[in-house]
Order: sequence, then structure tokens, then C-alpha cells
Amino acid sequence: MYKNSLQSLEEKEDRIYDDHLKGVLDSDGYKRQFDRVRKERDHYTNLLAESDELISDKFYETADRLLELTKHSKSLWKVMNEEERSDLLKEVTSNRTLEGVSVGYTLRKPFETLRKIKNLGTIDEWCAREDLNLHVLSNTSPSSWPVYQFQHWRMHKIHDQN
Repeated sequence: MYKNSLQSLEEKEDRIYDDHLKGVLDSDGYKRQFDRVRKERDHYTNLLAESDELISDKFYETADRLLELTKHSKSLWKVMNEEERSDLLKEVTSNRTLEGVSVGYTLRKPFETLRKIKNLGTIDEWCAREDLNLHVLSNTSPSSWPVYQFQHWRMHKIHDQN
């Protein structure tokens, strides 16, 4: 929303400048219009920065909560009442089924990812993605600075594990 408003204001600035060049706006009118648009643009820029900061803060709060929950889930489970346990299961799982005495479920994405990482062992045994820079070492031209490829020697990729 803020980005669209900023883009619209940039277009407005361009039109004001074009009108000034065409002689539709004199210097005073151009300055007034430009200052008004610039003030509005600064306002939306600040709102965008504030919302990005709030989103970032919320992300870190959620990540901290997720890791704490994962770390302490066993001990938490032992002290929770029935309703709290039910809430925890709803937060961690989806697609829950009951077939006779067996319970089926799917872990929600962050918990499933953590389970896969845990099952792989140490962090040296997994890599979430393929290298982005897939070429051999080479020299750049006309410079003699070498260009290096980031390489790792891990055997597994997290998305290949079941």
C-alpha cells in the first residue's frame, strides 16, 4: 500500500516538473507543488520504514517463541492442563486424524523443518539450498581479480529428506 503511494507520488513529481518545463507552472507554483508532494512522500517513506521495523520485530519475536517452544516442549507438556495441551497441538500440527487408537497428524511447516534438521544430525550434514553461483573459478576481464564460487561439501539437502 505504502509502496504504491510512493510510486504515485514520484509520478506526480515528474508531472509537476514537466508542467514547470512546459511553462504551465511558474517557479513559485512549481516549488509549492514540489514541496507539498515531497512532504507527502516523506510521510509515506516514514510509514513504510515504521511498518518494516514492526514486521521485523514481529518476525524475531515469533522466531524466538518458536525456538523456545521447541526447546522446552517436553517439559511444558508435563505441566500443561488438558486445554493447554490441546492448544499446543493445534499450534504445532495440522490435518489431525484418529483411526482406531492411532493418531495421525502433519507438523506445521516450521516444526516440520526443525524435525528434518534434527533427523539429519549436525548442521554440517545439511544445506537448505543449492549454490547460487554454479560456475568454475575464473578471472574477470580486464581486471585480474579472481571470482570465487562458494562451495560446501554437504551430502544432504533438507528438502530431499522425508
